[in-house]
Amino acid sequence: MIPCPPGTYRDVSYDAVTQCIPCPAHHFREDIKGRSILGCSKCPAGTSADATGSTSIRDCVRCPAGTFSTESSRCECITPQACEKNQLQSPADTDKRETVPYAGLW
Repeated sequence: MIPCPPGTYRDVSYDAVTQCIPCPAHHFREDIKGRSILGCSKCPAGTSADATGSTSIRDCVRCPAGTFSTESSRCECITPQACEKNQLQSPADTDKRETVPYAGLW
C-alpha cells in the first residue's frame, strides 16, 4: 500500500483502499497518509482554492476586491456591481500603495 500524497485522502478504511481521492475544492492537505476527508483543511475565510487536490495553504488565494468567501467556499461578488471590471481596485495593488488613503499602511 502506498500512502496518499498531499492533497489527497482515502475515502474508506485506510488499509482497504488502494485509490487516493483529491481533496475537494476550497480545501487543502499538506501532509501524507490522509485517512479521511476530515483531514483536508478548509481554506481560511476570505480565500479560495478552486482546484481539487490542493497541497498547501498557499493554494488558498485571497479573494479579489469586491468579493468575499466564507470558510470553504468560492469567492463571490459582494454585489453584482462590485464585480464589474475595474469597479473596485484592490488596495494591495503596487501602484496604489503610496496613494491616499493607503500611504503608510504597508
